[in-house]
Amino acid sequence: MAHIKPVDDPEATAANFFKNDYQDRGMVKWQGYFLSDHTSALKTEAKEDEQMWHQQIPDPMMPTRIKELLEQAQTKSQTVIIYTNVTDLNQRFQIPIIGRIQGWENQMLYLGDANFVAIKDIRAVIIDSVD
Repeated sequence: MAHIKPVDDPEATAANFFKNDYQDRGMVKWQGYFLSDHTSALKTEAKEDEQMWHQQIPDPMMPTRIKELLEQAQTKSQTVIIYTNVTDLNQRFQIPIIGRIQGWENQMLYLGDANFVAIKDIRAVIIDSVD
């Protein structure tokens, strides 16, 4: 059985340990936390990019047809999928906006959850068949 030697001065032993033996991982430790959050954000961004590249963009609708569908959806409280003509710097169309029409104001359509769409930017409207 091993015999443990009692420590005469615990503070001196601790000071000696930190001075000679301990290697602080410092930034390495914190980079692990950063890496996890950063990786998660990159995965989310990649998923959004994937959706933007692979979405099927419908052909533009006539403004009268868009108006008819929006009025029908609002009257019947149906969910709509709105495709806009808005693109990013890479000329990819914005992800469709999905929701129920809450109202109109100054040529803006309000779909709830702070989703506003300029009516002039609407490319196509599809009434969600799940309703």
